[in-house]
Amino acid sequence: MVDEAVAAVLWTFLPPLIFGGGPLLFSWIVGNSYQNRKLNDTAAREKASITAFGGRDPLTSTVHLYPSADITHGRLLTANVSIGPSWWQFLLASLKKIIGGRIHVFDRVLEFGRREALQRLREIAQAEGVDHVINVRLYTSMIVVNKGGDSKSGAMEIFAYGTGVHVAKPAPDA
Repeated sequence: MVDEAVAAVLWTFLPPLIFGGGPLLFSWIVGNSYQNRKLNDTAAREKASITAFGGRDPLTSTVHLYPSADITHGRLLTANVSIGPSWWQFLLASLKKIIGGRIHVFDRVLEFGRREALQRLREIAQAEGVDHVINVRLYTSMIVVNKGGDSKSGAMEIFAYGTGVHVAKPAPDA
């Protein structure tokens, strides 16, 4: 008798959970964990890159170096990342569109994308041996599966670029 009651309760609640909310619950748990892990990894890589450049961030959005230095040569450096929100974040955004107001759930995705694109630019600058990256810019484009705008899947590409420059080294004192 007890086994039949347990089976009836499981049969009543388990299929809707598995086929209804299960994927969203899975997306919420796994997606948040994954995004936290990626943000922490990017933060650790940022710290390592800044340490490699002598404790300063080599990226700047200004056109000139401060303090002024003689630039010997430079070249364009680019980096990009494609990212997308989880199903859970899409669900929350859809609900927020009904209510109205700012959709905060995508802020975390954008923060990660921007930080990752800039970090990849730092790593490229380090690999190329440049001293500074000036005039750094970010460009964000939306990638949507259909043109109607009601797609439940999509992504963002964040493109970072800047001019990697080498500065003249002071002559050693004789």
